[in-house]
Amino acid sequence: MEIKRLKQRFFLGSNTLEISDKELRIDSRDFISGNRERIIPLSEIKKCSEKSTSFSIKLMIVFCFAFYWMIPDVIFKNILFLGVFGDFGVIYLFILTLLYILVSRYIIKEKEIIIPTTEEPIVLYSNKYTQEKVDSFINEIFQASDNFFKNAYGIPDKNLPFETQCQNFHWLKINGIITASDYENLVNNLTALKRK
Repeated sequence: MEIKRLKQRFFLGSNTLEISDKELRIDSRDFISGNRERIIPLSEIKKCSEKSTSFSIKLMIVFCFAFYWMIPDVIFKNILFLGVFGDFGVIYLFILTLLYILVSRYIIKEKEIIIPTTEEPIVLYSNKYTQEKVDSFINEIFQASDNFFKNAYGIPDKNLPFETQCQNFHWLKINGIITASDYENLVNNLTALKRK
């Protein structure tokens, strides 16, 4: 299987996701939490996703840090705001933050897509420009996970107990990995294989 890759850039960081035969590799580079690599087996990925509107708390931290702790009070009042805002710097910061939220939520339509796993969830970022590409990659993750389970539990084997294999096939059917007709075909193939 060829390795499929998705690169994402977001505020103060980036993610690179790669799908292989048995695992999903995530390389995260983030200004706040640093570099991190995760390897998630395809068997641990749950076949569902949840979309929520992204709100970047990192932006709030940077705004607060830059405007109130790094820039001296004299520069903050006199040079940046040309003395116009004076003591209304807090209001100005609030307006800037509100403007960012409105732009990211209603114009760019940033979304955070969460795919649950048995441990820490996979987080992908999407907006109206990257939505098709991200949705396609999510489908590839789910397809790779399905293929992993089909190869692990959906192949009739003469040496394994009949009941165990039927339970595995049934589990595949219940979880939507195979259809009802695929289930019937696998049971029929297993029955014919056991008769030989």
